Amino acid sequence: AGLRTVNLATWTLSAAGIALLALPDPGVPVAVLSSALFGLTYMALTGLCILWAARLFPDRPARGITWSFAGLGVGQTVASPLAGAAAAGVGAAAVFGLTALVALTAWSQLHARLGPP
Repeated sequence: AGLRTVNLATWTLSAAGIALLALPDPGVPVAVLSSALFGLTYMALTGLCILWAARLFPDRPARGITWSFAGLGVGQTVASPLAGAAAAGVGAAAVFGLTALVALTAWSQLHARLGPP
């Protein structure tokens, strides 16, 4: 299907999974579905990062893969406490809703050289 198409579909499913937690009183079944979507798409996105990085650095694919996983690690380390602090102020539903919106639009905001081919 191509890296761009799969990337778009995966980010869209990821955003949908996160957005489920922004619903008022989602309940356990919706939370489980959200967790499943997030887990599946996170694993898929890490695989896409490997493919994407190898295309960005064809002569040194390990460099691209290292930087993509370093970015994932930094993002998780920084974003988790910020999301927790924001949730304490505005509520978890607002944070999950905003996170879903960011996830849905982030792929389209990438520079052409860095965006998926």
